[in-house]
Amino acid sequence: MNDKNQSKAAMAALALLPTTPWDLLSLESVAKKSKLPPKQIRSAFPDTNALIPAIVRLFDEAVSGSLEPPDEDSSFEDLLFDSLMLRFEAMQPYREGLIALDSACRHRPALALCLYRAMRESMKKTLELLGFRNDALLSFGRVSLLLCVYQMVFYRWCDDTTPDLDKTMAALNATLQACRKTFRPLTNIHSELIRSSKD
Repeated sequence: MNDKNQSKAAMAALALLPTTPWDLLSLESVAKKSKLPPKQIRSAFPDTNALIPAIVRLFDEAVSGSLEPPDEDSSFEDLLFDSLMLRFEAMQPYREGLIALDSACRHRPALALCLYRAMRESMKKTLELLGFRNDALLSFGRVSLLLCVYQMVFYRWCDDTTPDLDKTMAALNATLQACRKTFRPLTNIHSELIRSSKD
């Protein structure tokens, strides 16, 4: 299944989740909602848990398609703020489905593990977008820290009903400020990477 149809399946699942409990979500219902052949859906997704990476990739693509390339005037903190806010903005049309998915994960360890793995890969991609191309720089701890930042702000986003996501922005800014000391080594490395890329 190509990326476009995988995205259709992911969007269909998110559209169904506000009214369909995860345990009752079926690949057949996703096929019907997405208007894709059931055989094609079953071939791409062995079970509903396999939809999770496609759901996460929806927002990875939104960020990568909108984030400005880093340059010497871009601070690491600003780029990180922009990339995460772009993600939350892209998630807005799917708010109810994503909240329902988060709720389902709390009672289903296998589902939660699928989401955790997909989100770790997503946060690694986020760091790559910011200029970190060397795997040695994408250590487990740094990716985990970024995932923690996202997760903390995600719960604020869930409750944010302001039109411009003002509360989410404030929470993200406060969280990044609180983590500034921890992120400092990444900030220094990022500056060096951007400078070297211009040479």
